[in-house]
Amino acid sequence: MPYTFKNANIRYNIIDEKNNITANLTKSYQELFQVKQTLDSADTFVKLLNFDHSGISSNSWRRGSLVIVRNVGEAAMEVVMLIKGWTAGTPDVATATVNRVMFYIPPQEVMILPNSRMLHYNASASAGNGATLSNVVPTAAGYTASTHTLDGAINDSVTSMTVQDSDNNSNGKCEDNFFIGDYLRISNEVIRVTSVTTDDSGVIGIERGQLGSAVAAHSDEDAISWYYLNNYNDWDKEAIVATTHDGKFRATNFFGYGRTYTGGGTDVALNGLVPGSVAIKFYNPGYQELGISGATANTESGLTGGTTYQFRLAVDGGSVTEIVFTADASNTKWGGAGGVIQKIQTVINDLFHVAGSNLFQKRCMVSLVDGDVRFTSGQYLTTSAVALTDSSGSDVDWWGVGRIPAVGSIADAVPARLEDDTLLDRDGILRKNNPVFMLDRGDGNMHRPIGGSGTINYETGAISMEGVPPRASFVVSANYNSALGGGPRNGGADTGTNQIDAISARCTNSKAETYVEIFVYG
Repeated sequence: MPYTFKNANIRYNIIDEKNNITANLTKSYQELFQVKQTLDSADTFVKLLNFDHSGISSNSWRRGSLVIVRNVGEAAMEVVMLIKGWTAGTPDVATATVNRVMFYIPPQEVMILPNSRMLHYNASASAGNGATLSNVVPTAAGYTASTHTLDGAINDSVTSMTVQDSDNNSNGKCEDNFFIGDYLRISNEVIRVTSVTTDDSGVIGIERGQLGSAVAAHSDEDAISWYYLNNYNDWDKEAIVATTHDGKFRATNFFGYGRTYTGGGTDVALNGLVPGSVAIKFYNPGYQELGISGATANTESGLTGGTTYQFRLAVDGGSVTEIVFTADASNTKWGGAGGVIQKIQTVINDLFHVAGSNLFQKRCMVSLVDGDVRFTSGQYLTTSAVALTDSSGSDVDWWGVGRIPAVGSIADAVPARLEDDTLLDRDGILRKNNPVFMLDRGDGNMHRPIGGSGTINYETGAISMEGVPPRASFVVSANYNSALGGGPRNGGADTGTNQIDAISARCTNSKAETYVEIFVYG
């Protein structure tokens, strides 16, 4: 029977002559499903639990984030798990074949499974590799055409539509490729899926005119696209996939990937991503340095106090802006209150708020980096760049004054770039550059060691991130089209599943009974 549940703490100790292994696991769960059953030695197994993604009943549960089978009796028990078969392919194909995995549990012992995902695979290769994305830039437009079109025109007031698959046959099932909450795009209208039928009719419920888009009529066979511009923004605010100014991002699918629909008369949807396979890497902003060395906060700039200087600055491909500042009469050092860097930064910050300025809502930071003065874009977009050039104003040009080099001698600008996937350590060993990635833990959570966290839904591909670089472009890596990918309905609701189908058990001793408990946390 199911219970509402909040947290579970699992702790175990393994002690031998050489090792003392202690592990703790604390996770949050929403529900607990529990079964208690006496077992005898009859040759037929007692079915204890079904896993059924479509719903729950007296001995049926949707899926498990943690499965514990415990023998609390005085005799051993034999356990059988029914699992479905999969055939390796491009993509992998679920079959209706049922396979049996048999094992036994002695009295007072326990078996712990980290989740209910288990299947039979017909190849020696990995069941989790499938199609691979490696540092792929999401399509800038923010939507990707699916293999589906409208089956019949819709006006600007209906709240449902019929979806047609790519092979235009009449066997339906194409709705298996959609989930409640999906944002889709038809022409310039963004819609939200509110319901999905299960009768193979292809009908899905929709909410119209989402994310600030206008409701419109659409024609038969208009394309239906996966929409993934940042859902924190209205649909027409951005023309690029990027985080918000405060470092947030969310979308209801994984940038058009992981929604595979086979069509071809069988119409099977292979949805979702392989748990633990997602990695996201953000761009570093473009910058330009003066090309000096050894500068510190206490180093004199060589400028004259009370004199007004100027130079030109362009940020992120925008037009140049005249930066005009007056060196402080009592502080001509690079750092400190009223220092040259603070003076320049104040001018740039003020222009950020001036409508019509070429720096309007474009940030740029001035700082000392490794003994040089660096101008860094405040955006982490692929277009992030800084350009320092000569001035044409009437004030004193700062190029060639004091420690500032002539404009023709400054360092070349460095465009936006990605960190390398691997690095050589001090011993010359090539290692993965883990800290720069937002890494998927395999339990739906993501973490970036140098800042940021997020969640990923392996079935729908819905993604959310926060605390990551602001106004940032990024690349994505993941695996999909795999037997181990997606959720429990992966492979089609009518055929395969990639989780345990059922758990049954019996007592192994003809002269005794035993007692089993099953706990499924979800």
